[in-house]
Amino acid sequence: MANKVYPLTITKIMKGDLDLDTIDLRFVACSTSYVYSAAHDFYNDVTNQVSDVVAATGETVADVTGGGNLDCADLTLTTVTGTAAEIVAFDFTGGADSARKLLSYYDTGITGLPVTLSGGTIPLTINAGGAVAFTTA
Repeated sequence: MANKVYPLTITKIMKGDLDLDTIDLRFVACSTSYVYSAAHDFYNDVTNQVSDVVAATGETVADVTGGGNLDCADLTLTTVTGTAAEIVAFDFTGGADSARKLLSYYDTGITGLPVTLSGGTIPLTINAGGAVAFTTA
């Protein structure tokens, strides 16, 4: 598998149903027991979380050569218990987990994963290209 933007999120962006400028971006670590599915669309579809949900800061949407990206500051996932192997980004806006839109899934390119911790932390360095990028290449 490789890092992915959830397909239903792309559709929501294209229809104007998701404004990346106004989302409340959050991240959570999951174990390898969470299985990515293109049909997943809301946070209630995510299972086997092994960390606290952590809010991103400094979210910006920017034009970049060949496309655009959603960027944020580096952050630290906290209270990681078990084996963290995958990271899920989602929009925390909405009252229930069934209304919180999934954005992206990462299982490669994250330094130090998988890692097994007992209540520890994982520094998460956001790629220079952003947390989510849409490019023509």
